[in-house]
Amino acid sequence: MCATVPNGTIILGTRRTNSPEYPTWIGHASSPAGPWTPLKTQVLPTAAGPVSISEEDSFIFRGPRGYHMLTHRSTPKNQTWPPHPSTGCGGGHLYSEDLRTWYFGEDVFGRSAEDADQCDLALQGGAKIKLTSRQRPTVLDAGGRRYLYTGASGPAAAVTEYQHSFTLVQEIKTQKGV
Repeated sequence: MCATVPNGTIILGTRRTNSPEYPTWIGHASSPAGPWTPLKTQVLPTAAGPVSISEEDSFIFRGPRGYHMLTHRSTPKNQTWPPHPSTGCGGGHLYSEDLRTWYFGEDVFGRSAEDADQCDLALQGGAKIKLTSRQRPTVLDAGGRRYLYTGASGPAAAVTEYQHSFTLVQEIKTQKGV
């Protein structure tokens, strides 16, 4: 998804790999029609994790403390959940002040930064379910409230994003100014 910087340039992020040349593929253009030009970037590791994890479905936005990128983050293949062939529930966060140098941030889905907890979803009334996939994160600001939209699948172990998916909307509880 796109972000627009103050000079009107449109920034688009797509996929992050281990490529040393473009670890985060970000393009920029003056209009949606393009032409799109790659923007050289780097992703640096932090205490939250290494840069050796691939991510896709980027959503870039600007907040009071700089630029943020939410992603569908790959989860380790040695986990027992979600079952194969699901691609997992990892929600990634990267942050930057200049759109060129990005820092690896914490997992953002669920109430824990643990990879295994990214599929857990608490429903109103206290019930809990375990999703098999969460992808394409998008944030909507509406009247002072913020919502996270993701494509999701599950909760049955046999249901993957290749068979059935739905749009999941959750209100984001944030601290003022974050």
